[in-house]
Amino acid sequence: MLISYHLIRVTFGFIALDIVTGFLQAAKNHCIDSQIMKQGLFHKCGFALAIVLACLCEYAMLYIDLGFTLPLQNAVCGFIIATELVSNLENIG
Repeated sequence: MLISYHLIRVTFGFIALDIVTGFLQAAKNHCIDSQIMKQGLFHKCGFALAIVLACLCEYAMLYIDLGFTLPLQNAVCGFIIATELVSNLENIG
């Protein structure tokens, strides 16, 4: 298992775009609220930690024989990308 840095970059690109589109939507609606932004940033930090955890688990599977391996990095990044895609579309709409 190698860490797919391209997948991680794409995932963080979706996260960054969601931050930008969310801020632009709030500015357009004249409702910029630091509490909501702080909550959103904690949510994004949770996504980043989930990616780190998935990569660490896949790395550990190289040394701990469970009898199977799981592509956790792909699954976690795919879920985050799908979530951020929906959020971006909501912000743009």
